[in-house]
Amino acid sequence: MRKDVALVTGVAIGAGTMFLLDSDRGRRRRALIRDKAARPANISPDTRTLRESVHAELGRVVSHPHAIEVMILHDGCVSLGGPILSNEADATLAAIAGVRGVATVEDNLERHDSPEGVPALQGARLRMGRRMRQNWSPTRTLMVALAGTAVAAGVTYAMRGSSTAAEAAA
Repeated sequence: MRKDVALVTGVAIGAGTMFLLDSDRGRRRRALIRDKAARPANISPDTRTLRESVHAELGRVVSHPHAIEVMILHDGCVSLGGPILSNEADATLAAIAGVRGVATVEDNLERHDSPEGVPALQGARLRMGRRMRQNWSPTRTLMVALAGTAVAAGVTYAMRGSSTAAEAAA
């Protein structure tokens, strides 16, 4: 019985080793295993990082981000409290729910129709809103530059060919 277990164990270890060290697809398989093993660490940021991410998002979507109190409760549960303008509340909750690492958002916001009479909502600030990313990665920059060069070369070649044909016809 022990010999059978040892044989099956040896075959399983050998098959697994061949699977991971395969010269054709082994590198990809090892990378997938590594990425899956590292994923939990990437998904759950620590409390400080999560708080900073939430504050950064508040600065993009709320006209008075200093008025909102952020508490990180547990396992990605974020509690928002304090005064906010009614027309910004729903968008704020949706934006915070979309922050990486936020599992749930607890809504303790005090909604106000206008900033009058609420000291924390005084002094309007222009909201920047979400901006499209303006810095391209080096790969994207290279690809766009190559595409532009190819188009310019093609246009130049076509124009040179048409002028040579026109001279030959004259």
